[in-house]
Amino acid sequence: CDGRPGYSPLWRMVGEVGLCARHRWNLEAVSVSWLGSLIGASSAYETGDDKRDAAYDEARQMDQQAEQEVAVGTFNVERLKKRAAEIRSSQKAKSAAYGQSSTDATSMAIDQETVQNASMDQLIEMAMAEERARTLRKDAEQTRLSGEYTRREYRLGGTATIIGGINDMARTA
Repeated sequence: CDGRPGYSPLWRMVGEVGLCARHRWNLEAVSVSWLGSLIGASSAYETGDDKRDAAYDEARQMDQQAEQEVAVGTFNVERLKKRAAEIRSSQKAKSAAYGQSSTDATSMAIDQETVQNASMDQLIEMAMAEERARTLRKDAEQTRLSGEYTRREYRLGGTATIIGGINDMARTA
């Protein structure tokens, strides 16, 4: 066999391929476990990719939720502004109905307090919306990283399966 054209020691590991009837496939050298290792590794790679893709989809949804949180916060701030304007208008109308001037110290103090409270409520609302959005974005990034690590873990498992199959094959050769 050593004198055959194209013969190399590598063939001893995967089985000798004969050029004549005397040199037939040595199926015992190419073990079933090696083929199973290849199939298992392929499956592990595919599963890792699927899990990573699922994590990215989940992260994309979290990013969309974060954008929605900011939009809802902005909407609520506008609603608070309108409500504050309604309250101020109502207070001015009541003051005028009781004969108070809009420059009266009491009316101005009430108006100023209403503006301050409304401004504080608006700031708090926007800060809470931004915090919820920041948390969602952070969770989305964590989910992406988790997906990448899971993919790597499955790929390493698949590679270990291939190496184990090569090791089994080398032992049988």
